[in-house]
Amino acid sequence: MFVGEDQELWPDLLRCSSPQRWRITFAHTADEALVALDEQGFDAVVTNLSLRGMSGPEFLHEVRQRRPEVWRFLRAEAKTTHEAHGWAGAAHQLIENPSDAEAIQTRLIKAFRSEYWMPNPIAQSLLTNCPILPSPPKLYHRILGALASSGASLEKIGELIEQDPPMSAKILKLVNSAIFSLQMDVTRASEAVMYLGLETTKAMVLLAHTVSSFPAAERVEFSIDQLVRHSVTTARYARWISQIECPRGQTCDQAFTAGLLHDIGQFLLAANRGEAFTRAVQHARKMKVPLRRAEVDFFGVDHAELGGALLASWGLPQPIVEAVAMHHSPRWLGEPGFCAITAVHAANVLATEEESAHGFEKPEIDQKYLDAGGFTESLSGWRQSCIFRE
Repeated sequence: MFVGEDQELWPDLLRCSSPQRWRITFAHTADEALVALDEQGFDAVVTNLSLRGMSGPEFLHEVRQRRPEVWRFLRAEAKTTHEAHGWAGAAHQLIENPSDAEAIQTRLIKAFRSEYWMPNPIAQSLLTNCPILPSPPKLYHRILGALASSGASLEKIGELIEQDPPMSAKILKLVNSAIFSLQMDVTRASEAVMYLGLETTKAMVLLAHTVSSFPAAERVEFSIDQLVRHSVTTARYARWISQIECPRGQTCDQAFTAGLLHDIGQFLLAANRGEAFTRAVQHARKMKVPLRRAEVDFFGVDHAELGGALLASWGLPQPIVEAVAMHHSPRWLGEPGFCAITAVHAANVLATEEESAHGFEKPEIDQKYLDAGGFTESLSGWRQSCIFRE
């Protein structure tokens, strides 16, 4: 079912759907769509951000309550989604506007074939009830817009960042920290961009914004500095592993961004469920089990799935979302080939090998996943490359 005032798109959607033999319903308003939802069976609902009667996110929350098994897609510009009331946890995926009928059809086909990860309903419910919830920074979308123009350059991106003094200060603090081990002090955002590169800068904007959004996390048994250090190490390892296995294409950049954000779910839990998260950490240490297992016991979901649900609502590319959501369980998609998930899964394990003990069991490599992809013998080479470059 497609919901919204899109009559000009509807004939194209019907033509695209013919080979798939889909039954398509169109609804102008949220009320009309909810009546249809109660009367008929649907596999997916695709709605516009703005509807008559209620917003697209509010409508999708209602769909989630009535029919949790239905795929929920929100059509909107990513930079405007978070401004709508109730955006968090509303959609499984964002279809960024403008998208034509063929692009929408491709997204639906992949969802129906289980080629896309679907967030856990518990994760989406938990996300909806988080009082402290970051939205993607406007600067991130301004950078994306600048990169889409023909005149994009490192200097222009640096100038954009410098127009946002708080964000500029956060990025400079991260770049000049011991994490990056620079031999010089970087004093301007434009210099940071020159050092980091465009893709790394985009990821650093997201990390800096995320860290600054969770001051409450400092009140629990949770070291923000330690987690940031681990996130940066994991991101660098993921990029280096990707450069070995897949030197061309977008995988290296996707792996770096996913590595940088792979534990964002821990920030969410620490800031919004501080006391319960502290008990989960204490339980993991006492029982000598992985933290993610304790998170499932206490919250019904682990930080990986929760982080993936947040990034999906941000509208980040699906390979990044899935690499975050499945960095502990890479076998979900059943794809043996190398991808960002492979890199982040291995990088996370290798990074923890170099860190001091947290008191609970460290994550382990999914050996069956590596065996299926033919990467078993590659692991030692990945480890040596990461340690050597460090």
